[in-house]
Amino acid sequence: MPLIGVTAVLAALLVAVTVSQLRTTDTSGTPAEVEKRTFAPTPEAEREPYTPQDAALVAVADPAVSTIQDGVVVAELAPHDLPGFELLGVTWTDGVPADVSEVQVRWQQDGQWSAWTILDPGAEPGEGGIPGTEPKWVGPSQAAQARVVARADIDPAGLTLVTVAPGESPTFTQAAISQPNIISRAQWGARAYGGAGCGSAPSTSTFQGTIVHHTAGSNNYTAAQSAGIVRAAQAYHMDGQRWCDIGYNFLVDRYGQIFEGRAGGITNTPYGAHAGNTEVNKHTTGVSLMGEFTSAVPPDAMKNAVVQLVAWRHSLFNTPAKGAYSIGGVTIQRIDGHRSVKATACPGQQVFNWLPTMRDQVETAMSANQIYGAIGSHWNARGGAAGPIGPPTSPQVAVGSGALQRFQNMDLWWTADRGVIEVRGTIRTEFRAVGETASGLGWPLGPEYAVAGGAYQDFQGGRIFAFPATGTFAIAAPMYDAHEKVGNVGGELGWPTSRAARLGTGSVQRFQNGSVYSPDNVSAVAIGGEIEDLYESKGGPDGIGWPTSEVVKDSAGSHVAFQAGWIQQTAQATTVVAGLIGRMYVQSGAVDGPLGAPTGPERAVGTGFVQDFQGGQIQVWPEAAVTVPANVSAVHQELGGPTGLLGWPRTGAVSTGGTSVRQTFQSGLVYAESPASAAFSVRGSVLMMFNRFGGEAALGRPTSPESVTSAVYRQEFQDGGIYLPVSGAPGLSVTGPIWKLYRSSGSDGNANLGYPTGMPTAVGGSTRQVFSASTFYARPAGTYIVRGYLRTLYGSFGGDAGRMGLPTESERAVGSGAVQKFDGGTLWVSPAGATATWGAIQAEYLRRGGPTGSLGWPVGREVTGTGQWSQKFQNGTLVLSANGTYSVR
Repeated sequence: MPLIGVTAVLAALLVAVTVSQLRTTDTSGTPAEVEKRTFAPTPEAEREPYTPQDAALVAVADPAVSTIQDGVVVAELAPHDLPGFELLGVTWTDGVPADVSEVQVRWQQDGQWSAWTILDPGAEPGEGGIPGTEPKWVGPSQAAQARVVARADIDPAGLTLVTVAPGESPTFTQAAISQPNIISRAQWGARAYGGAGCGSAPSTSTFQGTIVHHTAGSNNYTAAQSAGIVRAAQAYHMDGQRWCDIGYNFLVDRYGQIFEGRAGGITNTPYGAHAGNTEVNKHTTGVSLMGEFTSAVPPDAMKNAVVQLVAWRHSLFNTPAKGAYSIGGVTIQRIDGHRSVKATACPGQQVFNWLPTMRDQVETAMSANQIYGAIGSHWNARGGAAGPIGPPTSPQVAVGSGALQRFQNMDLWWTADRGVIEVRGTIRTEFRAVGETASGLGWPLGPEYAVAGGAYQDFQGGRIFAFPATGTFAIAAPMYDAHEKVGNVGGELGWPTSRAARLGTGSVQRFQNGSVYSPDNVSAVAIGGEIEDLYESKGGPDGIGWPTSEVVKDSAGSHVAFQAGWIQQTAQATTVVAGLIGRMYVQSGAVDGPLGAPTGPERAVGTGFVQDFQGGQIQVWPEAAVTVPANVSAVHQELGGPTGLLGWPRTGAVSTGGTSVRQTFQSGLVYAESPASAAFSVRGSVLMMFNRFGGEAALGRPTSPESVTSAVYRQEFQDGGIYLPVSGAPGLSVTGPIWKLYRSSGSDGNANLGYPTGMPTAVGGSTRQVFSASTFYARPAGTYIVRGYLRTLYGSFGGDAGRMGLPTESERAVGSGAVQKFDGGTLWVSPAGATATWGAIQAEYLRRGGPTGSLGWPVGREVTGTGQWSQKFQNGTLVLSANGTYSVR
């Protein structure tokens, strides 16, 4: 049926929301009277069958609904004469499952019994109440009967027939109002909300939609009887089902009268008890059409009133007339019938068929450029069309759980929790441009604020900043979070100079002093100053990727890590580390690792690239990518770097025990004992000899750089030395105990020792090595040097192959001379001469005090004569006779 004049009516009534005002002449009336008759289940043995013939005689409200055709009558209340009543229903405490049971009643009017009639199952029990059927309005009646038809195994409990006489209504006259005329609870004689466990009437601020019902009673009632029907329904719900109040929020009669139902206020959303679903009861309004509309069509007056009521209710909460939503485990329309929530014939097929048209009619009533609800109140408080907001330029529309209406100078946004918020000027222009609430900004949270020569406004997901010098731009998450972290417009970035723009897989937003970069539109980093300048010069995200860290203060200054690089800022410079070098740098710990901060940009060298750091270098060439520690790098650079004597590194620095490391280059090795110690290279011919003589296992690590004298190229190691004659003769090594003594005695830096001229050789269980100015002997008892004139003298006696044999000590000073002992005797060198002593004469000489005794230094060799042996000394000649006596001549 068409909505008659609804737009014209609602144009006035939706401008403001007020509680109905009525002039009452009698507010007392008489209360409804309730009668209850309990009845017990019939014993199983006595239960009579219920046949298809019996079912054919039962009045069915909706022929399309299947009914029980074959069962038993499990309980029956015999016909009872009752005080006059006009509404009846049946309640129980247990055992009447709706899917396999039917509750049937009949009633007597003017001596005539009605047919058995099936009552609709009611809403699920709530508020501590009990289950029961929907109440049925039957008009003035004098007797009633009830029965339960079901399977034989059903055993109901607590069955009660409830009949209600409505009492007398208060009298009133209606006054003109700007909302639908609503008959208040006081006017129709409602009882107060309450009962055991009820407390005060609860309500919610969230309104989701409307559920339409019918009372399933007679359509043959007068306008004057309607209040009685409402009172009777309340009495049935409260006294029969033990609810706290009538279940519906509003009831509408066939004459267009609207009755306030459940307590809590007509402009609020009190919890109802109408839908059989707790969440639906909490967040919807239950509107019940008074009558039975399975086959009967609701009259126009009733429809018009329902449209006006529902349009007004939805406008109060800015809830659209159309659209599906999910609640309490069901998905329903904003305006829907009870049967969409649970299995029931309610609100009757004819009302259900009308619902699509009703939604159109409600939407039409809400769609004009009307100013109503909270937005209307705010607009009026600000001076209406003549105020700063100006006249409306669009209708009020639902947006999510709120509403929007546009005006000449502002847009007004409303939600239940935040109220009405104004968005104006260039901020409004920008908000519209980015998509308003559909954008990352979401809903406005508060008014516009002035700050530092500009203005801003907060939104759920960010802010919009307006600054004359830069423009007005939105900053949404995640850009907003990064901007806030650095102090927003008062911080290092300043005011935005652009909106966020897509860039590859992410986005970037520019500011006065920097930019915010978001690689994934989830996280974001603010970068400014020299770091950003260098980043952009390297191609930004297309160059070294997106930032993966914020600007981080560190021991050298500050840095930002990127997907493919690192930018470090120090007091001296801002440097990028990128590509393979960048990855290696980050893997090594970057600025907090052994390399520290970069000290220069990457540079091309020969066939590769090198970058300098506080703690060394990273060198990349076609065969390897290697980190070179600072002390190793220093040696490498002294020798010409990658294009010099050592060439490119082949390996990284590897441990050789403790803190020492070795690094291999194309043409040599570099050793360092610790990160802070000097490093030494081993290269060229010395490296060849090093490897030939057993390398590190035999010689240990180098302890000095390679050096050259007029005679040899030389390098010292922990356990030996390598010497290469400049003449081109084969290289030589000095190792073992000979090396230890040679090194401790000054090695070739000691002119009395010289440099090696041969490799060690074995001599009589000992090792001999000849040097240019000395000869070394390593014996089990010790290592000894024969040098200078003593070596010459030793040689005159045949050396180690002669009479003297091997040394048993090194040269030692005695007085003004020098002495050295050997296995076969002693060599003596003094100003008096150079000679040797041995055998018995040496023994007697030493017994007489040696060179400090009476004889003084020897000045000649032992002479053999006939029957005697003699040797000349400074102070005489010592003679050994054949008879074993000694004499001095």
